[in-house]
Amino acid sequence: MAGERLPGWIRPSNWYLTGFMIPSGAAAGQSADKEEDALEVTVSWGDYEPVKLEDDEGKTVSVWQRTPRLKTLLLKVGGEDPGVSDVPESGGLVLHVVQREVLAESLEDHIPPGTRSVSVFIVNNRPPADTSADCAYVFQPELRVRGGRPFVPRPDLRGTRADRWDDQVADLHYADTPSYATGHGVSAD
Repeated sequence: MAGERLPGWIRPSNWYLTGFMIPSGAAAGQSADKEEDALEVTVSWGDYEPVKLEDDEGKTVSVWQRTPRLKTLLLKVGGEDPGVSDVPESGGLVLHVVQREVLAESLEDHIPPGTRSVSVFIVNNRPPADTSADCAYVFQPELRVRGGRPFVPRPDLRGTRADRWDDQVADLHYADTPSYATGHGVSAD
């Protein structure tokens, strides 16, 4: 053990599950480790700007030029609420992250203990454009979220108490189709 080196991405208290002591006066967050995890969030979008180009006949024409954008952020979850993270080189895009532990006493057969619900929202905090509003807009924004731990599917309990025959059949038909994401005013896949 003398001179031992552990990888920088793993804390020694996560490497050694036993065999270490926490100070008796440590804050609750230190003594009850919430196993901080990280989510890799990739944000993609398009920006448009007006440009003048020469067409095939040599005439100058105005067009909107799209510039595709892509940024990846690593967000810590599991400990303190991550809150807001700026998207680098985006001109004002931010990610709002909200997490909470899922209290699943009545859903123990469906959700493992310690499961957290994490919501990630993209917000356009760019200042309005003076000349053309479209220059500050964000087009076709997309978030891709990956984690180091497996995602837990949302249980669909609508059919468990359904009275109508067609709702019960739909529940049976989609029983093997887990849902890992839900859009809020947008689609999720």
